[in-house]
Amino acid sequence: MCIRDSGGTLRKPWINKEKKAVVISFFATWCAPCKKEIPYLMQLKDEFAGQPVEFLLIDVGEEKEKVEPYIQQENINLTVLYDQYQVVSKKYGATSLPRLVVISKEGMVKKYQKGFEDPDIFMKDMEDLIGELVVK
Repeated sequence: MCIRDSGGTLRKPWINKEKKAVVISFFATWCAPCKKEIPYLMQLKDEFAGQPVEFLLIDVGEEKEKVEPYIQQENINLTVLYDQYQVVSKKYGATSLPRLVVISKEGMVKKYQKGFEDPDIFMKDMEDLIGELVVK
């Protein structure tokens, strides 16, 4: 079954109807605080494996050919999206990096943070927030 408009097919219905929380980090390969944050995001991904939460890295302003070797070299196991022309990062106000955005399963922004400083506070806050978001 497809959704139709004026007789034309618009899209197929969602196959997987499970809603997920989303953790997005805008980053760049040259960003030192980003390099510190990414391992903690990977740790959170492992910790919440099997839960309804997705982790995304969005590279800001760099060409894919520059980013891919960095991803491989650093063994980054997060989904990486490319925003070479900074369209998405501008919509999210990611004018400085890293910029972290956590979105609930209902599509509400629950955390909007710039920079990365204390890893212990970051992990505690993120574990608490994600834990709350995945049980709802």
